[in-house]
Amino acid sequence: MMNKNIFGIGLFVYCSSLFAQTQIADLMLEMNQEFSYFGRVVEGSGDINGDGYDDLMVCSWKYDYLNFNTGAAFIYYGSPTGINDVPDDTLSNNITDSNFG
Repeated sequence: MMNKNIFGIGLFVYCSSLFAQTQIADLMLEMNQEFSYFGRVVEGSGDINGDGYDDLMVCSWKYDYLNFNTGAAFIYYGSPTGINDVPDDTLSNNITDSNFG
């Protein structure tokens, strides 16, 4: 049986600092599409929205956003309490098979 996680339907997020590291995930981000390759590329994007907290970008290059395999990059904004489990912003296009992200 093939492990579906390689096709990107979930991603564990660990929040830590130099002084406090954990082996237990703080958050699991999930995708509603199998074979979207959600989480194959994850980028600590710095502070995208300028609020003083680091943000996270998760790419899903086979995501069917507006058309088949358009791909998408999901932006999760950081906050004093961490990262939300729902993306705050989504970047994509409407070009079939463009594999954006």
